[in-house]
Amino acid sequence: MFIVAKRHYAIYTNRCTPLKYIMKNLLFITLSIIFMGCNSTPKQIKSEISENEVEEITIALTQLLKRGNSDAFVIFTEVNSGKFVQFAGSVNEDLYFSLPANQLNQNELSIAKEKLKEYNIHLSSSPMYTDETMEHSAGTMDEFSKRIGRDVENGANLAITVLTEIFELDEDIQLKIEEN
Repeated sequence: MFIVAKRHYAIYTNRCTPLKYIMKNLLFITLSIIFMGCNSTPKQIKSEISENEVEEITIALTQLLKRGNSDAFVIFTEVNSGKFVQFAGSVNEDLYFSLPANQLNQNELSIAKEKLKEYNIHLSSSPMYTDETMEHSAGTMDEFSKRIGRDVENGANLAITVLTEIFELDEDIQLKIEEN
């Protein structure tokens, strides 16, 4: 069978002019690259998050926007890795998304820059204060952060994107939700 295929290929190429032959090969290579991918960054296997956990995220963000205290927050932590994404907000304040960059490895940082760009969220540095008056800075903290309004669905999508597409997790997500 291999000989027949090889013979057929030889007959086929002999009928083609050199230009047609080159064009057909270029088309084949181009289509191969498109379908097989030519990405220099390794593809990450998406971790799974249960429908129950998606619902818990949505409920936690909804409850956050109902709280009266100005320091209200919710933190979504993946139990096995300890990696987290956090939100602040209250009845009087919009949702504030924060993903500290110090917990990300280089590949996750690259993925975060690309994925969060879709939400118009970029890496920035902000001072870390050691006192309540916010006068004594202890350096800076790099984070992806942004006020995202009161759209709970958008906030939930952001949290899910971080947990399933940015964090490099080997197994299904075990979510811990911490609120104040």
